[in-house]
Amino acid sequence: MLGLMKRIWKAWKRVALGLITFQNGVFLMVVFVFGIGPVALFRKLSRKKLLDTTSAPAEGWSTAGTWWEPLPSRKVDANSAQRPY
Repeated sequence: MLGLMKRIWKAWKRVALGLITFQNGVFLMVVFVFGIGPVALFRKLSRKKLLDTTSAPAEGWSTAGTWWEPLPSRKVDANSAQRPY
């Protein structure tokens, strides 16, 4: 009897794995088709860049072709290295 129950349980686990695999595939397809697809299509048709890096840098920014601000240099010793701020 115990062997039969173990076989039934293992068979059920195989069936459940197949069902959840199918369900995940359907769910991901729905998310892609109705979530990511329209957004990508809208972005492609609008041809608008979200991050415009071609404009001139703001006042006080480096003009070396980068948008990074230089970090202020500070003294590093044993006491300051122990504190993150």
